Amino acid sequence: MTMTVGDILLRNAETIPNAIGIIDEEHRFTWREANERVNRVSNALLGLGLRHGDRVGILSDNCHQFLESYFALAKAGLVGVAINARFKAGEVAHYLNDSGSLTLIVRSEFAEVAREALRGTSSVRHVVGIGADHGFDLDYERMQGTSSPEEPGCVVSENDLFVLAYTSGSTGRPKGAMLTHRNSIAATTTQAFEARLLPHHRYLLAAAFYFVSGGASRFHAMLRGCTVVISNFKPGNVLRLIEEERVTHTSMSPSGLAMLLEHPDIDKRDLSSLEWILMSSAALPVPLLRRAVEKIGPKFMPSFGLTETCPSGLILQAEDMVPDGAETQIRRLGSIGRAQVGNRVRIVRPDGQELPRGEQGELVIRGACVMQGYWNDPDGTAEALRDGWLYTGDLATMDADGYVFITGRRKDVIVSGGINIYPTEIEEVLYAHPAILEAAVIGVADERWGETVKAVVALRSGQSATPEEIMAYCKERLASYKKPTSVDIWDNLPKTGSNKVWKLPIREHYLAGRHKQA
Repeated sequence: MTMTVGDILLRNAETIPNAIGIIDEEHRFTWREANERVNRVSNALLGLGLRHGDRVGILSDNCHQFLESYFALAKAGLVGVAINARFKAGEVAHYLNDSGSLTLIVRSEFAEVAREALRGTSSVRHVVGIGADHGFDLDYERMQGTSSPEEPGCVVSENDLFVLAYTSGSTGRPKGAMLTHRNSIAATTTQAFEARLLPHHRYLLAAAFYFVSGGASRFHAMLRGCTVVISNFKPGNVLRLIEEERVTHTSMSPSGLAMLLEHPDIDKRDLSSLEWILMSSAALPVPLLRRAVEKIGPKFMPSFGLTETCPSGLILQAEDMVPDGAETQIRRLGSIGRAQVGNRVRIVRPDGQELPRGEQGELVIRGACVMQGYWNDPDGTAEALRDGWLYTGDLATMDADGYVFITGRRKDVIVSGGINIYPTEIEEVLYAHPAILEAAVIGVADERWGETVKAVVALRSGQSATPEEIMAYCKERLASYKKPTSVDIWDNLPKTGSNKVWKLPIREHYLAGRHKQA
């Protein structure tokens, strides 16, 4: 099947034009209206002089304009660069510079961050503002009123780039995963099949649009013609929308589910319309699952994917979620499932040889969803893609029935609330602090987030700094979820034989529960 991302919206506009397609707090658009709005934006962007393959940044939280922008870029043959709305200006500037984005679409709430970021960029020629009082020359809604609602008519191939989806690599520097229309359609189709979506379903899109921007986590419902309800993830709001809009499906991370269960409205809202919640980003802890089943019912389908896979990968089907079953079934709850339709997974040695079932090695994935490589990073591409397989960096085992269990990580990465955090990026900020001589960033166990960021530092001779000052320093320079939640100051940090900071004994120190320096 040859299909591009823009065809998803076009097909719905042609086959179910008067059905309500997109809902947010203030709007309800039919598929015809949504498609016309997307065409107007697409034609307006082309009118700015953008050409096939040019990159366009998007800095926004969830809103219907963000979703429309994805499709507008797809129809115009442009490449989307979704930027984390929690980023500081320096982080935004890096994305724009690295991608060479020529245009930035930004919601008014993030206008000041954008303006500061633009002072550190040279490629951006046009800025399109969304919402009131953004202060930019180009306005998203005004462009809607002055451009054509007709299809742009651009020739877009399934092998054209659709997005650069940024994810940090083992070096800690953000890398742009090159995802084509074919990658996105393959992952979207697989996800729609595995989630058992049907046209009458209503899907709540509350997970941040700027994460895993390849689209399987948000386009799968649209591919099936489901009505999608757009919101930002706020537990009370999610519960309200499930009740009011009779939502049948949604997706969230385990940490999001934990917040939902703790909200005082959990027992006040009618959640009976819910059929499935697709869990993403991290393994679902069994105690959390038991609590969730008690409150909501057996309606959970954990899945595992990466930015580099759009994010298709593995899934644990609802029938496998038996918290009070036999020993094998209970053990299976700790897995990340089996390969989704269209994907193959293996556990391999460092040389790429497949290991026998039960032995630990690196998890590798193969399928049409796998990226083409990293933008302007041939070395990173060569490390990640080998003989058609994506090397995930996750250590895992596979049982006799094909269920995969994550056992560790080859890469130096912290997973907090389902979000990958790369210590090197934080350590670079710490080393820039005038009082810090050495720094090591690790993940420590956290009941709510799974892991949280801890920094261990040694100070320069004659210098002083408190943990609170160091955390505030990081907060000014990093997205809030990356900053250390605790800082310990040691006299000196352990070293390897080559005099590099050695993290293993530091991790073991905290793993053993010794929270004071020995």
